[in-house]
Amino acid sequence: MAKLSQRFRELIDDPKATERDVHSFLKAYPMIMIQLFNVSWNYYLAIPEFELGTDFRADFLVLSADSGAWHAVFVELKGPNDRIYLKDGSPSKKLRDAEKQIADWQKFCRARTDEVKHGLAKALKPRCVSAQNLLMGRGGYAHEEIELPGCFFHEQYKIVIGRRSSFADEPSTHALAPGFGYGPQVSTYDRVLDFLVDHEQNRYIRQREDLLCCDDKRSLHS
Repeated sequence: MAKLSQRFRELIDDPKATERDVHSFLKAYPMIMIQLFNVSWNYYLAIPEFELGTDFRADFLVLSADSGAWHAVFVELKGPNDRIYLKDGSPSKKLRDAEKQIADWQKFCRARTDEVKHGLAKALKPRCVSAQNLLMGRGGYAHEEIELPGCFFHEQYKIVIGRRSSFADEPSTHALAPGFGYGPQVSTYDRVLDFLVDHEQNRYIRQREDLLCCDDKRSLHS
């Protein structure tokens, strides 16, 4: 079977490849999303198609914890063939759509934080994850901890769209419209490909492709 990087390269090189095609690939290998976008390593989890209320849905949520807070990274995927910038340097319609989507997510998360934390708790409960910060050393579970009023919760936003050939120097950030706080980081699918190529240099990864299918430490250490 071809290497994972080669399969991914063939996917994003296909002129007919869509956002849905890439989402299906990454959903099968959630550790790719964790390695690319994770913030902390006390605990981590990638959740595809995470719902924000009844109106919004993130393509991926990468959730992690450290001793002081829980971190949620919301990821919006666009197609590998989508343009990022127009000839005049302005954002393409696809990128503007992604930015608008994330602006809506930001407003939802900040206006209805308790509802978002409840959704995270529902995702954590079946996994029986130990508390990571506020209850550390006193027992308890993460799904209880994350809903406590004093539990710190931070969110970030990422967009993955297009190819690096869209510009000479891939920027690390792209400003969101004024009034919405920090803008999302924009990455291309070439960054995903770079990650796969780099990790295939590691003999352990090369021998165990199933490692990238794992989405938490229970399965990684089983």
